[in-house]
Amino acid sequence: MDVAKGASVVATNGGEMRPLLGRETLRRNGIPTILIPTTSGSGTEVTQAAVVYVPEEETKKSIWDPRATAHAAIVDPELAMSMPPRLTAETGLDALVHAIEGHTSRGATPLSRLYTLEAIRLIGAYLARAYRDGKDREAREAMARAAALAGIGMSNAGLGAIHALALALDPRGLTHCQSVAVMAPWVVRFNAQQDEGLFAQVAEALTGESHAGGCQGAGAALQGQLLRLWESVGVSPYLRDYGIMKEDLDPLAAKAYQVGQRLLPTNIREVTQGEVEAIFSQAYGP
Repeated sequence: MDVAKGASVVATNGGEMRPLLGRETLRRNGIPTILIPTTSGSGTEVTQAAVVYVPEEETKKSIWDPRATAHAAIVDPELAMSMPPRLTAETGLDALVHAIEGHTSRGATPLSRLYTLEAIRLIGAYLARAYRDGKDREAREAMARAAALAGIGMSNAGLGAIHALALALDPRGLTHCQSVAVMAPWVVRFNAQQDEGLFAQVAEALTGESHAGGCQGAGAALQGQLLRLWESVGVSPYLRDYGIMKEDLDPLAAKAYQVGQRLLPTNIREVTQGEVEAIFSQAYGP
């Protein structure tokens, strides 16, 4: 779908992709596109981003422009019914990260949070069901809807440090879904110190239960919820399980801080390179 979006706008804006990378670089609408997702994850069928890998820079970049939005999206959960459990889990966690980052972004609004909060609620209730039984139509429909809602919410609000730090992992053999999933529990704990009340809202939506401590300790509670959800769908939150060695951590952190600068401004909390190093160390695992 990203290829289709990229081809659509490249065709009407000069014929080359690289000059268009960045925010609001397009002068003309692209060729009308109709996007039909076959997973419940990226939500790109409803976002204004067309993401590509730039080999010479060993990172992903995007065209981020309203003109890159598809003309229409057809979200049919029947097309996701054949996804195997692992793909169901990883794409579902990708959608959850979009929703959490969109909900807590500095660019979030009351309107965008209507989309992201509902996406979080749906994923918390239905991802494990879809993982256990891929023919569960109710769960598949809920996950398809959640991915689209998360895409709309984060496309309007922006992302943050989870995606920024994950950019350094994509060239190391991890899928994008794995990269964001492994960073999410540790970045969430870090970010929650900025606004515990907001993260308590996320925690309540994810499980349907109010955090017993109110706002206090919401970051730790949400991190625990995420770790339990990851375990229930067989996705590791530890870098060591993806072939990353301890000696890789500092170079990865430095790379993440460098390539993630375009996403860090909308993160709810400012992040220093030293803090990025600490997050990578936590994500490595016990």
